[in-house]
Amino acid sequence: MVIGINEKDLADIFMIRKSLECQAAALSAQNRTEEQLKELKEALEFQEFYLEKHDAEQIKLMDSRFHETLYKLTGSTAFYDTLVPLHKKIQKYRRASIENRSRAAASVAEHRKIFNAIEAQDAPLAAKCALEHVENAYKHIIRKD
Repeated sequence: MVIGINEKDLADIFMIRKSLECQAAALSAQNRTEEQLKELKEALEFQEFYLEKHDAEQIKLMDSRFHETLYKLTGSTAFYDTLVPLHKKIQKYRRASIENRSRAAASVAEHRKIFNAIEAQDAPLAAKCALEHVENAYKHIIRKD
């Protein structure tokens, strides 16, 4: 359980994530190796599997694995070391979001789009898809979608 995250903190974290995750996705599309791409695909496929089983806990774990793998694909320890703690800081919000079946399905579909762009080495599309994903997650958390 994360203590001390207020609405402003949450908004700030998502503002930072919007900027950095777009760049991370673009860098991942440019820098990824085939082995790393396989690791990202495996996390995504497990998410899709657990989505069908309605297993929110496993979806959350695979969501974290997907994001952490994405950050590794950048080839930058600075991106990884910055984004992983931010992602963990909002864990209770992510859990609540993933427990909502429609949001979980949308999130996994958004991850599929990010993966497809990275696989195609389309950096601008990867950045665009990552931006949409983070914006949609934030909208859901603050109940604006």
